[in-house]
Amino acid sequence: RGWSRASFPLNLLARYVGEVRNCVATFVYSEDAMSNVAVQCSQETAVLEAQQVGDVRAMIPATYGPGALAAGDGFLEGFRRTASQRIPLAPLSAIDGDADIAAYFDKSLWTNASTSLGAVYLDGMLYLHPPRTRHGAYPYPGEMRHGVFSATKSMAGALAMFYFAERYGEEIFDARIADYVPAFAHLPEWQGVTFAHALNMVTGTRAGDRTEEDLLYEPLELAPDSGTAIRNIARFGDYPEAPGERFNYATTNTFVLSYALQNYVEAREGEGVHYWDLVEEHVLAPIGADGFWLLHTRDRDPADRVPILGLGAFPTLDVAAKIARLISDEGVHEGVQILNRNKVREALGRTAWQGYAAGQNRYRHSFWSMTLRAGGCRFDIPFMEGLGGNHVLLLPSGAIVLRFMDEFDMDTASLVRAVERVRSSCP
Repeated sequence: RGWSRASFPLNLLARYVGEVRNCVATFVYSEDAMSNVAVQCSQETAVLEAQQVGDVRAMIPATYGPGALAAGDGFLEGFRRTASQRIPLAPLSAIDGDADIAAYFDKSLWTNASTSLGAVYLDGMLYLHPPRTRHGAYPYPGEMRHGVFSATKSMAGALAMFYFAERYGEEIFDARIADYVPAFAHLPEWQGVTFAHALNMVTGTRAGDRTEEDLLYEPLELAPDSGTAIRNIARFGDYPEAPGERFNYATTNTFVLSYALQNYVEAREGEGVHYWDLVEEHVLAPIGADGFWLLHTRDRDPADRVPILGLGAFPTLDVAAKIARLISDEGVHEGVQILNRNKVREALGRTAWQGYAAGQNRYRHSFWSMTLRAGGCRFDIPFMEGLGGNHVLLLPSGAIVLRFMDEFDMDTASLVRAVERVRSSCP
């Protein structure tokens, strides 16, 4: 019998912390039989410090069952339509002849395949560096998912707030958390805390991702449902600062915002209307990014699940680039203002509002900002950042740099300078 070989991409997603393993599944088949499916996973965005990096091999039993695929033509047509809407790809070498940019995408600290994927968006084109695994190049870069961890705060959290500021008005930023989270209604530390305070990590309440006591993993990520998570956070207590006084990075703040936002939207739209469904319908679908996966709480009833929002986004390169491009374009897509322009401009540092001091950087509506000198001038760079070195940088030149990895290479300044030699942000 004549046998043929086929392979396809396979993404394994970690339920709790938002990790992704990119795999290849391979099988052989003939007209009336097929083999088992061999799975090989040699690349991931995972938690290095928790020893989550490593290869996975498996053999999955499979059987051949002839038959027609229900709605098969529609499925194939949908796939072709989605593929045709992707941003065009070109090799990074087309703009990086001396491989300066590629050197930062290939930079290895702990393994020989440190960067899951690196690319530069410029003038409607994505210039892609070949994604490496520990056993060679990954054959399906367009299908790779990336666990971007806290870049979710910008990619999803800020995106949602910008959309609802356009839908309802900017006053949503001044809505009070305690009015929309019943468990917080009588807590003194949450009185006066607004949606904007939660988005900007300046709630003044006791919280933090890296404290001696676990204020993230067990209270939020391991909580069996959204209500339990909120009750856990309600027990955290207070810090001396008043709302808006001091930046304190805490993923639980973003989840509280998500919970409050769900109740806010239901109060405006009606019970059972999910805010993320509205974002998918009115933001992601129009820009061709409706394949964006987002981690939700684990409530038994799916109707009760709420986006974690502070982590757990699993974008493809195309989806991440489209969201970043929409924000870089100040919320305009094909002439339509989808996101609130003023709030996007504030996040990008294009207004007089300085945001909040966050170490050597600034923090504005879930976007970090650093000041860099390159090409004879100084300029600010707003960026998304996630655990391990996941970065999406929006350069003033219009270029967007995307690098997904898990090895804690936080040196983005050198990478940006290499991109600046291709397209300068200086006047």
